[in-house]
Amino acid sequence: MLEELKCTECGATYEPPTGFCQRDGKQLVVTRTLIGRELHGKYKIDKWLGGGGMASVYRATHLRMGEEVAVKVLNPELVGKERMAARFRNEARAAMRVNHPNAIKVTDFDITEDNLHYLVMEIVKGRVLRELVDEAPFDYRRMVMIISQACEAIDAAHKQGIIHRDLKPDNIIIQNEDGVERVKVLDFGIARLREIDNPNSSKAVVTAPGIYLGTPPYMSPEQCQSKEMGPASDVYSIGVVAYEMLAQRTPFTFSGDLRDIFNQVKNDPPSPVSLYARETPASIERVIMRALEKDQDDRPSSALALAQELRNAVKEAGGRTIDPIANKTTIIIEKKWSWRPILMAAAGAGAAAVILYLLYLAALPGKTPRKETAPAINDDFGRMILIPGGKFKMGYDKGDEDEQPAYDVEVEDYYLDEHEVTNQQYKKFVEKTGRPAPKHWINGAFPPEEAQAPVTHVTWTDAEAYARWAGKRLATEKEWEYAARSGRADFNYPWGVEWKQGNANVERGAAKPAPVGSFENDRSQQGVYDLAGNVSEWVQDDYLRYVGKGAFSSCPGCKVFRGGNFVDEVKDSRASKRWAIFPEVREEFAENVFPRVGFRCARKVQ
Repeated sequence: MLEELKCTECGATYEPPTGFCQRDGKQLVVTRTLIGRELHGKYKIDKWLGGGGMASVYRATHLRMGEEVAVKVLNPELVGKERMAARFRNEARAAMRVNHPNAIKVTDFDITEDNLHYLVMEIVKGRVLRELVDEAPFDYRRMVMIISQACEAIDAAHKQGIIHRDLKPDNIIIQNEDGVERVKVLDFGIARLREIDNPNSSKAVVTAPGIYLGTPPYMSPEQCQSKEMGPASDVYSIGVVAYEMLAQRTPFTFSGDLRDIFNQVKNDPPSPVSLYARETPASIERVIMRALEKDQDDRPSSALALAQELRNAVKEAGGRTIDPIANKTTIIIEKKWSWRPILMAAAGAGAAAVILYLLYLAALPGKTPRKETAPAINDDFGRMILIPGGKFKMGYDKGDEDEQPAYDVEVEDYYLDEHEVTNQQYKKFVEKTGRPAPKHWINGAFPPEEAQAPVTHVTWTDAEAYARWAGKRLATEKEWEYAARSGRADFNYPWGVEWKQGNANVERGAAKPAPVGSFENDRSQQGVYDLAGNVSEWVQDDYLRYVGKGAFSSCPGCKVFRGGNFVDEVKDSRASKRWAIFPEVREEFAENVFPRVGFRCARKVQ
């Protein structure tokens, strides 16, 4: 373990990015780290970026050039295993031989005196394709844009005799350059190197009988059988990625039993992608399903051929896409509106292409250009995030009775607190106004270690009074739900459609909420934290039934609180879930409500 954090209370150890003990909520202290260390007098480690079972990745500074780089360090536990160390060295050798703008550039490799194996790469700032796939299904044109660029990098590797062997969304980074998506393919770390002067050689550098290198849902039939692999194996894997981008699932699901998924991949025909992504054009589906053929000879002849077939399929479907080599046009994928990419497109493709481009943008669901609005702001009470307004369908037809029926609403631009109001923030309110402190505080003070935890044991009246004192207000129900769905009508959680275990502080057996922002994945696309878990939150509204149910309440005089919390079950954490209780919280309900309910504030855009 290169990075280790420890709880001084219970002694439990963790790896980044965990900052607080999951048992008792205590802030962790660093007991082992490479941060601050210099490697061979050339690279200074600045920050941990991420890691897995094989290696950890850091941001570092090239001391001579003053430039940022990424440094990948093999986990020490693996160095003694010759096969793993050999794989790591082969990653460096393989990646340094691939020279293509869509492949990550590796610039150095070395071993320190204390046996740290590391390689140095260009630093890539973007989003992992896995995150984007998990958030929402892709429009087929956008999928082709990304897959085509990935295919260019893979083809460049194939021409060097390198088979990637582990193509998946986790190994593809999407960069946003002025609204244009650019692809970087990562990790040639388990690539099978074939001698350039003997391309038919079947000798594997590292692989031994019984050892499978790859990620099961993305492995080709020949890879599952430990057979000789060539470019067609990577074509199969990239076909799986394309399938998943449209369907939000792989053709075969992995239950954890290798034999089961290997049997599926080897013997079962994959379901048509249109079964899960109904809007997929037949021409696109035909190419993807051909890439997934069991027989290597039945797949597209190369990664480059796959890219070309996909581009042709877009044209056949009546759309338009980019040729990454010719750079014929430019596609914006952000909601922000900018004339710069349009002018670039006009310069390279003419007015007709720009018109087609604008029509394309207008047809994309959820991608309509909109006016620029104010940025996030900081005030005396923390940071507020701008939530650009829009229309969405509020409620959930398959949910509880008071979540039904889903109906169309519209919200204007507004600001929302980045985090739930903390004990520390609320204490200032108590001191300035003389309002009673929450009942669970001791002698009017919270425990010091809970300063950044969300304030609880507050009534709706308390929350509303704090908001007015801070020059703000509580969010409306529709504003809260809109933010909790990241402004997406198809989202049930800030990150996407499906619940993801561990993303939020929900049903984890904790005795109290975690400090705000402890769960990095419980974050909306706009940057608001803890909307799915930690504590539920008071909102403005009286508890009324939705449109079609009549304007009556089964709890007269009750106010609404929203969102999952650390106590209740996962099923109660979807963005549309509603709770209701009396604004002063009657004594008989206090024990169940007070520990799990807090609030955050909203503000109108001036």
